[in-house]
Amino acid sequence: MPQPFMKPAGQEPAVTPTQLAEFNQNGYLVLRGALKNEPGFTNLIDELERYAQTFAADFKLSRPESVLSLALEQRRTLYCGLRYLPSLYRLVSDPALLSVSRALGLGFPGIELFNNIRMDLPGEDRYLFQWHQDISYNLGSVNGLTYWVPLSKTGPDHGGIEVIPGSHKRGLWPCKVVNPDHKAGLLSTRDIVITEEPQSPPTAIETEFGDAVVFSQRLLHRSLSNRSDDIRWTVQIRHTDFMEPYFRRASFPMGDTMTLDKTTYLQEWTDDQGEP
Repeated sequence: MPQPFMKPAGQEPAVTPTQLAEFNQNGYLVLRGALKNEPGFTNLIDELERYAQTFAADFKLSRPESVLSLALEQRRTLYCGLRYLPSLYRLVSDPALLSVSRALGLGFPGIELFNNIRMDLPGEDRYLFQWHQDISYNLGSVNGLTYWVPLSKTGPDHGGIEVIPGSHKRGLWPCKVVNPDHKAGLLSTRDIVITEEPQSPPTAIETEFGDAVVFSQRLLHRSLSNRSDDIRWTVQIRHTDFMEPYFRRASFPMGDTMTLDKTTYLQEWTDDQGEP
């Protein structure tokens, strides 16, 4: 079997031993200020603003009123283009994030196709995700990672995400496909739902500009409502691991070509782990 990629000699570790232990225990890690001065992050913001200004000439992330005043169809068109910005894919493969992924256990990080920039408007709750695991919707390796990167402060008013610490240890959470006509691609809670609500208390994650939250794609989490007067902009980035044995044996089933009900490798991994 090929040897995993290793960090170059003399390079500082991307996470400390304490952070690694915290991630393994809780299933997530908040990297405070990790991206604030990263060129890939600042370039994404610049490009996002230039793109949005083709719809609303005076738009700035700090002044979202011009986008909020757009007609619904214009906002939808704007949103549809966000996931195709070149700067998003430069950030997805940013060396700093790849270093973190390797430090958190990915032997050979790969890029999943489901990366996105979300635009959550005030009170627009119908698009929020309830309790779920990313890996159910976006197949990848069982140790895959999601980076949730806010482009502004998040907290009680702007919302953000809640997580169930330690829920990643259970493996694949009980769930079912509720839309028989679903296809590989961008799935939602209209297609797959969990069948057992978590009983453990959730933790709400609050962030500042430049923070990044990285979590196991097996971690139960959900979106929180935006109760502010502003748009909540966030970036979602996903890394998979080409060295993960179950993923390799299953011939790398990815969410753009495969769905949960057509492959058994996640359940096999879960069964092999037993109870946490």
